[in-house]
Amino acid sequence: IIRKEIYKSKITQKKYYDIKLIKPILRFGIIMLPATLAMLLMRSADRYMITYLDSGSLNSAGVYAVSYKLGMIVQMIVSVVSIIFFPYALKQSDSVKQIKAIKDIFRYYVLIGGIVSALAILFTPEIFELLVKGDFGIGAKLTFIGILSTYLHGTFNIINLPFYANQKANKIAIAVLSGSIINIVLNYILIPRYSLIGAGIASIIAYIYLVMYNYIAVRKMYKIVFDLRILFVSIFILGILALLNFNSCFSFGILGVKILVLIVFSILFMLYLIKSNKINDLKKMMRK
Repeated sequence: IIRKEIYKSKITQKKYYDIKLIKPILRFGIIMLPATLAMLLMRSADRYMITYLDSGSLNSAGVYAVSYKLGMIVQMIVSVVSIIFFPYALKQSDSVKQIKAIKDIFRYYVLIGGIVSALAILFTPEIFELLVKGDFGIGAKLTFIGILSTYLHGTFNIINLPFYANQKANKIAIAVLSGSIINIVLNYILIPRYSLIGAGIASIIAYIYLVMYNYIAVRKMYKIVFDLRILFVSIFILGILALLNFNSCFSFGILGVKILVLIVFSILFMLYLIKSNKINDLKKMMRK
């Protein structure tokens, strides 16, 4: 269709179409199409499987969907990184500068995304008390699933940047397709036994697999080593906060303690940024 439009068109704008450009775009896009569909399946299959495999049926699926929605708070960070920083990294002509830019993006995302994720989990009971009523309130204990899954999804996207830069769509597609299969199999095994928690565990394991699979592939192909220590520490802290949410509910006393912890943590974090000169580095990247 595109080819016919190019050659039958008599307008001057036809010079903007270039078969040489369209061909590699289509090659990359055709490979990414099944991967994109697999990612959509991975992000929604658990809700459909809960409907048929969990005893709570539609009610359980509704609770799970509401709790998963809080992950959209972290999705805003993922979107900002994708829109602003990915083009910045990919347009670097020098490979050394490009690798440094990708590593910097990874480090800042893992740190800032981890903090946002921790705050979202920390104040989950309060958010649900204000916004969610009725039977769906039980989903407050499950919000860590959507938050942690979205956080890991953003990490996976950053690790994929060298594949985008070198047009290796097949590496991304293989990871996503296999991750989607793992997610579906784990859902089938865990949902009948552990209900909504089983679906959450399946989702988190699948995303951890995506991150580790492509981390190993990037390290092997391009010798790029990402510092995973901050990521593992963040996942551990998020896990601890998720466990605490299981044993607490909304109260003004607990809310006061959380606000105090937030203030102290914010002060320590700002001191760390100032001392390590990270703020100036981040400003320079933003300007570029």
